[in-house]
Amino acid sequence: PWRRRTDSLYLPLPQFGCDLPSVIVKDQKKVDRAFITRAIRYCLNAFENTKSFPILMVISINRFSSKKLRDTSFTLAEGDPFYTHPCQSWATKVWVYTPDSISSFTDISPMDPIVAIAYVFMMQQQIIIGMDRYNDPTIQQIYKVSLSIFSVEADVAKQSIEQMQVFCDAVQSQFKKGEHYSISTSASTKARSRRDSWPM
Repeated sequence: PWRRRTDSLYLPLPQFGCDLPSVIVKDQKKVDRAFITRAIRYCLNAFENTKSFPILMVISINRFSSKKLRDTSFTLAEGDPFYTHPCQSWATKVWVYTPDSISSFTDISPMDPIVAIAYVFMMQQQIIIGMDRYNDPTIQQIYKVSLSIFSVEADVAKQSIEQMQVFCDAVQSQFKKGEHYSISTSASTKARSRRDSWPM
């Protein structure tokens, strides 16, 4: 249903299902009260399916909607690259990554994988050379994996287009044959009609 689906839901393997919570990952342009309300719904929907409260991880590209919301509803503990939020009744944990929460962690090389993923989302650069930290090993690995995934998708899309083109060419060829047959039949019919109308 509308507004009940999240971006990604990661479930533990069956043998670990009792010990590990599911993880909801959501990228969000800006964290505001409306988003928090939706996030609670996402978590409760996950609870209905898994019977355990999930971890909610949010990557916020443009921080919070206001400083007041951030300061009254979220906490940034020293040593953490994310804000936390009270969530005992609907989630196991809530982690919100923002540009300011990860700023002191992006200078560490190699970058922590989760911090690196958040950094890539926030920078929104299609090519690695556009990143300030393009030489970081973790950033490079993320782009390599992304390239391999999108290359496969591009190949599949190209193959689909080629198959569609073959199909369209076949249909067009068949149509031309039908059109040619129709014209030939019409011409033959007219010729017979003229012959039949000649005086004997």
